[in-house]
Amino acid sequence: MPELLTPDDVAAMFHTSPAQLAQWRHRGGGPQYVKTGKRVFYTRAAIESFLAQHTYQRTDQPVVA
Repeated sequence: MPELLTPDDVAAMFHTSPAQLAQWRHRGGGPQYVKTGKRVFYTRAAIESFLAQHTYQRTDQPVVA
């Protein structure tokens, strides 16, 4: 079973707020998430994938993963 992280956990990792994560979920711009009922979780794999997709070497050239 994958490790599940709460929005509070992920917000702390990204130095942002759970409200910002909620905005990302609404807009579709943040990491993939799992929703069970009203509860939201993130898998560590989804966070690592999101970070890999948003990793750059230079400001004008993204890293191709």
